[in-house]
Amino acid sequence: MSLMGKGAIPGAPEDDTLDELSRQYRIEYKNRAEFAVRCAIIFGSAYVLYSYTGWVAALAWMAGYAILHAAYFGYLRLAISGRLPRSLAIAASLYALLICAFVWMPIYLMQIDDPALHIPATVAILAFMLFMISRADTRLDVIALQVLVVAAAAASVALRVLSHLDEPALQLVILASEAGLVGYYMQTLLVARRNRLNAEAAMKASIQCQKMEAIGKLAGGVAHDFNNMLTVILGNLELHELADTRVEKMETLAAARAAAERARGTVEQLLTFARRADFDVREGDLRDFVRHSIQLGRPLVTTSITLDSEVALRPLPVMVDRSHLTTAILNLIINAKDAMGGAGRITISADLLDLDRPVIAADGGAHGPGTFARVTVRDTGPGIPEEIRHRVLEPFFTTKEVGAGTGLGLAMVSGFANQSGGFVQIENSDEGTDVSIVLPLAAAARGQEALEDASSLAPADGSNRSTA
Repeated sequence: MSLMGKGAIPGAPEDDTLDELSRQYRIEYKNRAEFAVRCAIIFGSAYVLYSYTGWVAALAWMAGYAILHAAYFGYLRLAISGRLPRSLAIAASLYALLICAFVWMPIYLMQIDDPALHIPATVAILAFMLFMISRADTRLDVIALQVLVVAAAAASVALRVLSHLDEPALQLVILASEAGLVGYYMQTLLVARRNRLNAEAAMKASIQCQKMEAIGKLAGGVAHDFNNMLTVILGNLELHELADTRVEKMETLAAARAAAERARGTVEQLLTFARRADFDVREGDLRDFVRHSIQLGRPLVTTSITLDSEVALRPLPVMVDRSHLTTAILNLIINAKDAMGGAGRITISADLLDLDRPVIAADGGAHGPGTFARVTVRDTGPGIPEEIRHRVLEPFFTTKEVGAGTGLGLAMVSGFANQSGGFVQIENSDEGTDVSIVLPLAAAARGQEALEDASSLAPADGSNRSTA
């Protein structure tokens, strides 16, 4: 059966393909405990079957299932991380082989004249049916394969039962029952598909509404901020015309220039948030960027704040714009300082992050699996209140007093991370907040050396702690 039928999505957007592959990965492998129990039951059943019957085919069933699961797992992980082409057809083909590798044994057991084998075979098919419903696949070719598998199992049962019945009426009842089971199962799969598509459509509509609301807030914030800066500029230009001395004229021009520079800085932050800023991307060691940022950040904190640093011993090569990364780290340092109320500890760390499954970033996007470099700014403040946590990345959202901040800090950090191919993670508790910028390793770091243990920590400046 072709797997590029009506349910396929040729030419689908890359984001949609990545989302679907990530969804398949989560369904099969996210719950490690469930997956371990599932495999343990199947492998245990294969061993018991071998012990009971002496069939080598039972061991072959177990081996084939394990090999195809490894192939399916490997493809999903490599495709999601971008190391293999992302194709729903390839994923569907591997999944079809995986299904066939599982169901052929229960179907075969139903043909054996041994009641002790019929019950586990029936249980296996029922478990398969329930798991397929929980998947809620939207590809019609995959749903067709799932229905055909159940139809084959029903047909095998029907053939065995019909061979012991001579009355046409009873045979008709058996056939109608099996056909009803298959038809109802197909209807259930289609309903699950429709519910999932409706839920996704509702989610997209909600996201679109949120985007429009954010655009409105963004426009209002920009207008308000620029109106303030234009007022300062125009006011000082008027004062410049009225000034009598050269000193007064220079002071008014300096104030106007400062307001114009602030306006330019706001534009740069907006461009970074919108992922339209011009980046001078070069390869560098994330540890060096952290050390440089710490030196620049020391004057920004008070003497009552302790500045700690922890960096990995091994290099962390990344492809980033140095100035934008430094600005992002400094923004996080300032936010951490403000969150602690002027006293506490800020820890800046740089380490290797190895994700074996996709994770959800602070902006809601899915990233990974893969190996990344991570810089984290940790504070000992009270944490982010839960009622506003979902808004911290919104542009112009701030809890600071009027004039104390534009509310573009975290939005700029998230925009920089996304434009650099990474993402932002936020971990919050009553003991403080961890904000991490996660960046992909440079191509040179994707070899075996980059996968070695980089968790050993060393101080960034040769000491265990530096006090600002």
